Amino acid sequence: KPVCVDTKLPLSICKFLAPVQCTKDQYFGVWNKITGAPNEVSQVLKGTGAVSASELESCIKGLRFSLVSGIDPNPKSYCGACRLNIGHGDVFGVLRVETQPAPQAYKITIKTSNPTVTAVTRQILADFVT
Repeated sequence: KPVCVDTKLPLSICKFLAPVQCTKDQYFGVWNKITGAPNEVSQVLKGTGAVSASELESCIKGLRFSLVSGIDPNPKSYCGACRLNIGHGDVFGVLRVETQPAPQAYKITIKTSNPTVTAVTRQILADFVT
């Protein structure tokens, strides 16, 4: 039966992600499985202003990634995990945002099993911190 939904455009693929709570082993299982472009992207970004820890956490949650604690020993790193069902199976994704010692510098790493999800997530995070 057709369903009609009103929504605002543009619509990001991130709206369809589901946050996932996972263990350290589950997180690194996905992290280690996904290697190389286009499913993995890592980028160092220089921001134009300071982004607080709570703002960064809100951005990650807004992308519909869960915040996963206990993954990285660096207290200034933020890790997240998500899942997306696209009908052909689940797409799993993990991300890590490291705040760098240089003022307003960030290293973002995103790994998903779908290159479009990787690219869109990278762009949204990059726009947020720069």
